[in-house]
Amino acid sequence: MFRWPNGQTLGPDETAEALARAMNDGVYSIRDWRYEELEPRVALSWTGARRLVGDARMRDEVVCRLHVGRDGLMWRVKLVADREEALEHLQRFGPTLGLG
Repeated sequence: MFRWPNGQTLGPDETAEALARAMNDGVYSIRDWRYEELEPRVALSWTGARRLVGDARMRDEVVCRLHVGRDGLMWRVKLVADREEALEHLQRFGPTLGLG
């Protein structure tokens, strides 16, 4: 599931469609993925991202995600600020990441 900033949660098909639109509009781009396996079925990923801020500014930033797999698929993904926040979040919530 993907949650928009306004709190609206999208299902898997809607999430895929929203991400495809974001990538195809030329405003949001993702590049240079790096991964670190923390434990079996748990990994961190980092990537550079560019996104539109407001009506006319672009922001380049590093995006860090904490991934948990289940049955060979991504089960939970949480955006985190950095590796330390990911480890703290994983320790606090376990493999559900506090997402239900």
